[in-house]
Amino acid sequence: MILVCAIKSKLKLMAPTTTAMNRILAFGGKLFISITIGVVFVEVMLRLVPLKYMGYNSTFRFVSDSATGYKPAPNQDAVYNLECLRNPHVKTNSLGMRGAEWTDTAGPRIALLGDSYMMALTMSDDKHLATLLQAHTGAQVLNAGVSGYGTYQELLVWKDLLKERHPDITLLFVYLENDVRDSHCKLCRAENQIYCPCCEIKNGTVTKRTDFEIRAVPETGWKEWLKKNCYTYVLLRKLKNETRTTEKPKQHFFDKESFAYNVYRPNLSTGWQEGWQVIEWSVRELKRQCDSANSKLLIVNIGGVIQTAWDLRVEMKKQLGNDYIPEDFDIKYPINQLNAIADSAGVEVLDLLPAFVAYRNRHKLPEPVFSWCCDGHWNPLGHRLAADLVYNHLVQLKWIDGRPIPATPAPAEVLGPQLMEDIYTGQTVKF
Repeated sequence: MILVCAIKSKLKLMAPTTTAMNRILAFGGKLFISITIGVVFVEVMLRLVPLKYMGYNSTFRFVSDSATGYKPAPNQDAVYNLECLRNPHVKTNSLGMRGAEWTDTAGPRIALLGDSYMMALTMSDDKHLATLLQAHTGAQVLNAGVSGYGTYQELLVWKDLLKERHPDITLLFVYLENDVRDSHCKLCRAENQIYCPCCEIKNGTVTKRTDFEIRAVPETGWKEWLKKNCYTYVLLRKLKNETRTTEKPKQHFFDKESFAYNVYRPNLSTGWQEGWQVIEWSVRELKRQCDSANSKLLIVNIGGVIQTAWDLRVEMKKQLGNDYIPEDFDIKYPINQLNAIADSAGVEVLDLLPAFVAYRNRHKLPEPVFSWCCDGHWNPLGHRLAADLVYNHLVQLKWIDGRPIPATPAPAEVLGPQLMEDIYTGQTVKF
């Protein structure tokens, strides 16, 4: 009897505790549901926010490479977003290069070397110069362009990946506004390009340096998944990074020796003179390598944004905040230097700039001309025009069989009405 009474008393004491626990669990469940609904709501809303406000991060990754310092990670299907465009499928093959796998099938091969213009993260595969050139020629086009590479690194890529594949033609696309700087140690290190080999001049001789830093291992696991799929996570990272950013004292762009547009200033400094020496050495070495593999070499000059703009000073002010141009600024200096180097090395040069300017004038192209409103790389019209010009030049040189392509169609015909409107009214382009 005493035991029964004790048990009943214990149960009475536990009853309020059990009720309180149930209330806590009920509140926790409601709180969890509310948080889940809130996160889902935020995710949905963030996906409706324009890119220019959200600033979504790209998921495209690079990895370290013993030969070139770094290269794109292989076998990617990544997202690349900017304020004015969204490219949901940037694919790399098993070598880390844009496009399909490089096969050993019989037939002609054309190798492409270059930097971000050839890698073209802002371009879908079907509108990329490499795809268009492959359709024009019927050859397998091996696109080895990598963002940030200078001419010296492109030479290393040819030795490391392309030479053994014996391309019939090698196209070296040069963007002189940064290729000279990116190949020279002093200039590129001043721009914090620390993950790549470079060259310097010692006792009048080009010397290769391989004391570059190794890139951090990309995030994997749940962090990488969140970065790719959770916009809330991306926004929190963005806000965290912005709070860490401190305001740096402003400096006139041209006062910094390594500023890209200083390439237009003849004899500015020993650093730039040495940079041109590195370019000449790299071109000669690439020519020698191509000759040994029976590959014809053509240098293709990509005109800069300020060169294709309607008004140089207006474009400078848009980019730099003022229209100041130094007295020694010579817009033709880089191409004249390149032509002299190529002529001395016995290499053919195709300068795309005159044809681009003529097309701009003929069709009265509005800004951003051949670029994007938020990015200076070619839009699909630039890729199409460049592909047509390169193909016709190869036919003219009789390096490939075929008939010249008639003049590139009008912009609206190349782009279609929707893409034409989106690019030239500053809308977000979605591939």
